[in-house]
Amino acid sequence: MTDDDAKGGEHRVVLDTNVLVSALLAPIGNPNTILQAILDGSVTIMYSATMMAEYRSVLIRPRFGFDARDVADLLTFIEAFGDSVDPDPSDDPLPDETDRPFYDITRQYGTILVTGNTKHFPGLVSLLTPAEYVEAQLIRN
Repeated sequence: MTDDDAKGGEHRVVLDTNVLVSALLAPIGNPNTILQAILDGSVTIMYSATMMAEYRSVLIRPRFGFDARDVADLLTFIEAFGDSVDPDPSDDPLPDETDRPFYDITRQYGTILVTGNTKHFPGLVSLLTPAEYVEAQLIRN
């Protein structure tokens, strides 16, 4: 799917890698609630090729102990059912340049970025922690 094909639904989200890791580490909690909403199709994850590369490189780190097949299945699901976009790169200053793909999609497509590191994204209006996203009832339990 390309950015021209991106769904216009209100339940699109950009998921920072730390939220995805937290969702896989703890089967209960707000990050997992968001991941389950993505898996059941009530929320659509937006991603870029750069984000997928980061997801892949982080999720296969031995310290997490995730099963390689489970990681592959999850990433295949995201690629099949998420919205793949190629945002225009910004030159806005960020504390951590590795966060730029997440920032740029959120900025360009007006979606919500869910992250545990809100300080990494200064100036974004549509920025929520996992708890804020769930509490705002943007997804239903």
